[in-house]
Amino acid sequence: MKKNNIIIIGGGAAGTAAAHTLSQKGYTVTILEKNDRLGGRIHSITTDDAIFEVGAGFVSDFYTNTLKLIKSTGLEKYLQTRKSYSALVRNGTLHPLLSKSAIFGTSILSNRAKLQFARELFKITAIWNKIDPLHMWKMYPYDKQSISQAFIKKNEQELLEYFIQPALDGYFYWSAKNISEAMLMIIFKTLLTRQHTYILKCGLQRIPEKAAEGSHLLLAHEVTQVQKISKNEYEVTVKSNKSTKKLRANGIICATTATIVPKIIKGLNKKQLAFFASVHYSTTAVAAKTFNPKITPQNYNIAYPRKERTTIGAITIVSDIMKDEIKKTTLVKLYASGASGKKLCIETDDKIDATLSKAAFLSNKVFDMSANPTFRYIQRWNEALPEFNTGHFHRLHAFMSDEIESENDNITFAGDYIGGPFIEGAFTSGVNAALRLNQRLHLQ
Repeated sequence: MKKNNIIIIGGGAAGTAAAHTLSQKGYTVTILEKNDRLGGRIHSITTDDAIFEVGAGFVSDFYTNTLKLIKSTGLEKYLQTRKSYSALVRNGTLHPLLSKSAIFGTSILSNRAKLQFARELFKITAIWNKIDPLHMWKMYPYDKQSISQAFIKKNEQELLEYFIQPALDGYFYWSAKNISEAMLMIIFKTLLTRQHTYILKCGLQRIPEKAAEGSHLLLAHEVTQVQKISKNEYEVTVKSNKSTKKLRANGIICATTATIVPKIIKGLNKKQLAFFASVHYSTTAVAAKTFNPKITPQNYNIAYPRKERTTIGAITIVSDIMKDEIKKTTLVKLYASGASGKKLCIETDDKIDATLSKAAFLSNKVFDMSANPTFRYIQRWNEALPEFNTGHFHRLHAFMSDEIESENDNITFAGDYIGGPFIEGAFTSGVNAALRLNQRLHLQ
């Protein structure tokens, strides 16, 4: 067998980015994906009227590697800038936030809370150059306590409950009790520096699909075991339908969620087992519905503090994803909060829709959802996004210091739990995993 045969486990952003990188270097790459589609938590749904996202919803201007692929594969012509308004709910009232600085002009926070927010921003500017969203592990010196611990100590519960926690629920389905303060610093910097967000009119799922071109692709193939059989050869057991087969490769990139790694890779040491066991994921359910309104509403994001509603975390209303420019399609997505995600994921589609729709009070101020939708899709994300909890940045520092991957094995790991909880984080981790594997193979 040639010494350039690589198997990639997982066809999400991380796995396909790794495949693209290795294919360009001349390797023979096979992607094994347990689902019947590529993309992982990038999931584009196509209807007669629209293409819309029920997973990751956009790309941003700091997505260096993702945008590089988009431009090199001809997808750039489908990029469309998304402009959205935001709003928060407090005391049964919708408070619009029309710009990044609008928090200082809105009545949703008291003057004391606004002053506290200004202090938080000033604290971030003091370490501005050290905050790098594309190198998460560098934040380990600031990984000392959770967000809740940091704000409760400073008696800043109002800022926490009515601004920070809604943002965490709306984007990541996280609880401030679990997430490191270092992660909040990264989020603040990305929000302050982000100039544009984009969608792909052809669907974000085209990104992993384009990245996978040039690789052998086996969908609906679930890996059950990876075993080393010689110094430079691995045997991968794969289940497909009712059959089982064994494949061989010189190198492996495991681009699954962290919880899957110990289940399929045999012979992990104690430090590796502890690393993967430490990663936990948030859970959410999404009810997505399309409408054909007479008047097209503006794009809007509504966040719900848990003191107002514990069931729903956020609503997005978008009208910029039509497949043609004639039909006016509006998509409404209702996201369960991290507090209710696990409970809702085991419910029926109708129950999820009814529960989230009932909790979405005040949304009629932006868009009337009383009409029958033209299409409905329910998405359950049992492992939505990795939680960057207290201590995880220290574990990432250990990972980047070569304390987790073994130099004696041609196995590297990729995923958003390494690179960051967004498309670019997963994509970049896949590129880096491919480069590490390439280096090991060249040294042998």
